[in-house]
Amino acid sequence: MTYRTVDLAITLLSAETRPGTFLLEAAVKALAIGSQCCGVGIALLSPDGKTIELVAHTVNGADQPLSKFAVEDSVCAALYQPKAEGHCELIGNLSEQFPADPATKGGDAVGFYYAQVFHDGIGRPLGHVFVSDNQPRQTEDVLRAFFRIVCQRIGADCDRDRLREQLGKSEERSRRLVATTDVIAWEMDLPSWQFTYVSPQVEKLFGYPQDEWYAENFWTEKVHAEDRDWAVDYCMALTARSQDHDFEYRMIAKDGRVVWVRDIVTVHCDDDGPSLLSGYLIDISTQKETEEALAKSEQRFRDFAEAATDWFWEMDEKLRFSYFSERFFEASGVQPVYLLGKTRNELLAENDTVLGGTTTVTDWEHHIATLEAHQPFQDFCHPRPDGNGGYHYLSISGKPVFDEMGKFKGYRGSGANITEKVRTEMALRESEAQLRLQSERAEEASRAKSEFLANMSHEIRTPLNAILGFSDSMHQQILGPLGSDKYIEYAAAIHSSGQHLLELVNDVLDLSKIEAGRFTLSRSSFLLSDVVDSCLQIIRERAASAGIRLVEEIPEDLLPVFADERAIKQVLLNLLSNSLKYTEEGGDVKVVAAADGADLRITVSDTGIGIPESEISYLTEAFVQGRSDQAYLTNEGTGLGLAITDSFVKMHGGTLSIDSTVGVGTSVDIYLPKALLDAASGNLSIA
Repeated sequence: MTYRTVDLAITLLSAETRPGTFLLEAAVKALAIGSQCCGVGIALLSPDGKTIELVAHTVNGADQPLSKFAVEDSVCAALYQPKAEGHCELIGNLSEQFPADPATKGGDAVGFYYAQVFHDGIGRPLGHVFVSDNQPRQTEDVLRAFFRIVCQRIGADCDRDRLREQLGKSEERSRRLVATTDVIAWEMDLPSWQFTYVSPQVEKLFGYPQDEWYAENFWTEKVHAEDRDWAVDYCMALTARSQDHDFEYRMIAKDGRVVWVRDIVTVHCDDDGPSLLSGYLIDISTQKETEEALAKSEQRFRDFAEAATDWFWEMDEKLRFSYFSERFFEASGVQPVYLLGKTRNELLAENDTVLGGTTTVTDWEHHIATLEAHQPFQDFCHPRPDGNGGYHYLSISGKPVFDEMGKFKGYRGSGANITEKVRTEMALRESEAQLRLQSERAEEASRAKSEFLANMSHEIRTPLNAILGFSDSMHQQILGPLGSDKYIEYAAAIHSSGQHLLELVNDVLDLSKIEAGRFTLSRSSFLLSDVVDSCLQIIRERAASAGIRLVEEIPEDLLPVFADERAIKQVLLNLLSNSLKYTEEGGDVKVVAAADGADLRITVSDTGIGIPESEISYLTEAFVQGRSDQAYLTNEGTGLGLAITDSFVKMHGGTLSIDSTVGVGTSVDIYLPKALLDAASGNLSIA
């Protein structure tokens, strides 16, 4: 190899200015001339670094088949190892050593091989150039230098090709991205201030066809009239200083819509100063609408806050008060400066007056524990002196605030002056306490009255029994004639009056026992028909003398009743006596009994004068015979009969109802639990 041949090869390589395959062909020819070897070639490394592709290969001037093969099968595999020297030289029977590498094929067996790697602009291997010969030989320095020149030229060309390809792909991606977004790319000439390019989607956003944007003064005319002067002046001023800028203004669409845009402007300069503007128009109308709605919402919130009686407060991460709204002083009477920067514990240590009838030390300890645990709380009430010897009562609620990492940042909350509410509640509690005391005193007085009546009735009944016994003996003249018929008549009157008085005393005594809770039912099993017959027998003579018919309808198969026989008999006698009392001559008084579903129903009815509906609800009250001057009222009795009757029925677990029509009659229904029948028959026991 001579310097003359190398110089010729370099001249040949330098003369080729066209890239791609033209340069590769020139490089192969230059390598053949400069190295004077029979085999020359160029190979490219795949992007993943795993395969090699022969892109040019000649042996003795004849083109050889091109192919791909694995890096590890190549003669120069060592070139692509980390920290490789970048060239290799091999001597020997290479065809046998590397049978898969096409560089060892073609012609005689290869006994010499030399290769160098070419790189891109940042030093990454792109491929290699090689020469081979059938005779072993030594690589001369001039050959190595020539290879470096060839590799630099090929590497630079490949690097440009790859960069050009990547740039083309990047531009295509950018075009696709811009075309599918609401971002409009544009360019504008200076100093004409006319658009030279706008991206196609501009018509979709503004309604103006793309070609209209290239008209003179188009931009300035489409800027909103209220923004035109300042926006144009702003852009021109910054452009004159070669300063990029980013600003927001309004434009008018073809249909008259107002479109908010953000304009991001880049100023391009040449030797004479600014010559071109480029940028992006972004539709921010939705953002502006959101900002406007948010501003209105914030204003509404401020208006509500200012109009409300409540106030707002904040604490920092150390539980120190950091903010109070304006209404705090008005509502609490406390200057915010007294509390700001302090914790609740510090305020309590300073003997802050926050105790009163509604809040104790324990309440404060619990509240502070809640704050220290960073938990929400609601309606914590505490007092504040009002300056007039009384208190304001304040209620506060708070919510802990955490950042996006979950770190506690403090509290935000609200408060309200609830003085009137607390005072009302305190007055109500005091009133309720007074009512309870009065009720207890009334109950105590009622018990005392009942005990007095019971004792008095007992004391009256003892001599009354003697009067009845003696008057009855005198009326029957058991000890001999009285001497005058008048005495016999007087004795009968004494006995009758005494009997009536005894009935009244018994009623008072029974009611007193009931009210005092000392009346105990004595249950037994009996036939209801027997009790009804007994009652009718007692009043039969009285009914006959008054011309009133008695009717009894008791089923023969009615089961026995398990109840207090005396109480049931008194219930029936009271009802029958009332019916006789208010039924005129020729009328009827009827007793009916039947098992009605789940109850035993007993009905006492009459065809008497009836009771006004407005009076019925009062009739079962003690000592009440009626509340108006009506014909059904009499002077007989104490008004205890129905009260005792209702009490006896309720003690048996039953109910009593009255239905009456003036001028038609009255019906009283007694409903007793059917269990009373079952218990009497042995199917159920009643405690």
